[in-house]
Amino acid sequence: MITIICAFFTLLTCVSGVTVVTQSPLITVNKGETVKLDCNLGTVTESAARWYKQTPGGVPQHVLSFYHGWSSPQYGSGFSAPKFTSTHSSKSDYSLIISNVDVGDSAVYYCHTWDDTAKEHDGPELVFGQGTKLNVIDFPLAPPVLTLLPPSTEALKESKATLVCLADDISVALVHVSWTVNGRSVTDGVWSSATEKQQDKTFKMSSSLTIDSSDWTDNVDFSCEVSVGSKFTKAALWYIKKDLQKLIRTAEKMIGCPLPALEDLHSSRCLKRDHSIRKETSHPGHFLFSLLPSDRGTEPSEQGQIVSETVFIH
Repeated sequence: MITIICAFFTLLTCVSGVTVVTQSPLITVNKGETVKLDCNLGTVTESAARWYKQTPGGVPQHVLSFYHGWSSPQYGSGFSAPKFTSTHSSKSDYSLIISNVDVGDSAVYYCHTWDDTAKEHDGPELVFGQGTKLNVIDFPLAPPVLTLLPPSTEALKESKATLVCLADDISVALVHVSWTVNGRSVTDGVWSSATEKQQDKTFKMSSSLTIDSSDWTDNVDFSCEVSVGSKFTKAALWYIKKDLQKLIRTAEKMIGCPLPALEDLHSSRCLKRDHSIRKETSHPGHFLFSLLPSDRGTEPSEQGQIVSETVFIH
């Protein structure tokens, strides 16, 4: 089983074909509804679209294959009409349609095709999309709770630094995580864990963005967004130390007494958070909080945290 899974994901990550197979990242629907998962085969117009279903930790299952020249789909074992069917709107645009969905239909659905124009290995190249995460729910969705932790002072002395996004109270097992820098979507340097189920039946996970330390400059906007469908939470972090220091000095003049140092406020709020994560070994972000030598604390989170777009940074 492990061999099959590893081989499957090797195909997903190591393909160098000409075409790009595109799928929607996440769909969440209510139990009993009909859902349509779309797949664009790019430049491929003369090959079938093949769909696979994979539940977390499970082996990929062939759902069906469909080609615009066929009268009906060809089904994998355990899948059949009328629950599963497929349509096409062009020679490269296909849809997998699932009727009367149940919670058991929740999974990642991968679309793939063969690209005859990419013949690096004496034959057509197998090309996969990145998969559509389907959540089928029978309860109200709630937005997840996010904490965004900036790089530590120690980490910023190195060439690379890491921001950590912690997501808790997630309603469903499959989520979509995205990062932006100054409003631009980024994928390089992004790593996200799988969700982990908790005793209260919610899930938690973590994601990180590794940047060049030189990019951590004044007035840079970093944000992490975790979506579970129609509900999402966005945590944003602005590095605006100078502006906040001016604001504090103005407030001190107005009230006639000194205020706590910005660094002290950060330490009290953020160190409390990362200490709790280090103690909870089951937390998906636990391994990201490595102890530094000489009892100097932990790598992330010595500077601040932003929760649900609340700005507090030094």
